Amino acid sequence: MALWLLPLARKTDAGTLLVSSLIEEMRSRKIIVPALSTLERLGWETRRRAQQQVYRQLTTGLTEGQRTQLKALLTVPAASRQTILVWLRQPPGAASPSNFQKVIERLQWIRALEHNQEVVANIHQNRLQQLAREGAHTTAQRLVRFDDERRDATLVAFLLLTAEELVDTALDMHDKLIGQQVKKGSVSRPSIFRRAVKRSMKRFVSTLVSAKP
Repeated sequence: MALWLLPLARKTDAGTLLVSSLIEEMRSRKIIVPALSTLERLGWETRRRAQQQVYRQLTTGLTEGQRTQLKALLTVPAASRQTILVWLRQPPGAASPSNFQKVIERLQWIRALEHNQEVVANIHQNRLQQLAREGAHTTAQRLVRFDDERRDATLVAFLLLTAEELVDTALDMHDKLIGQQVKKGSVSRPSIFRRAVKRSMKRFVSTLVSAKP
């Protein structure tokens, strides 16, 4: 039954769902349902195996350099007051050239790690999002206490989904900034605002091009 339960455990961490699904499957197979404590142990162990499989899938192939960069996310760089992780978590703010540039800088930092996006191919979206949320909300101090494989997997999931969100945010800002430019189209000479938008657009385009496999 553990093999039957494993695919479901790769989708969710919900212990009650795992146990109830197990009971339902055993009844459909006309298997005598054991004590609840036995089912819970089986569910917890299967969940642990599923977690380890996902961790390994996300971290297999990481270079030493990439692992070093992941650890650097949890430290405060010189001349800074916050970790890189906190910097990456910052909300984008309203559409403006300066905020657009900040979004691009965060996206470029993530892209520079050159993580293989194919590692998520066989990971259920629910599980990936769960790990990414954990990376987005867990303090750096707590993440440091995770074992290496869990910590690196959590940060990889966070970075991959954050990169997707940053691209969406940049595209949305792009549309809004262009709309602002159109409204200002009657101005006789280009403003500093409009030139800044153009510079940001060029950086954005170059970022997306360099991000293509």
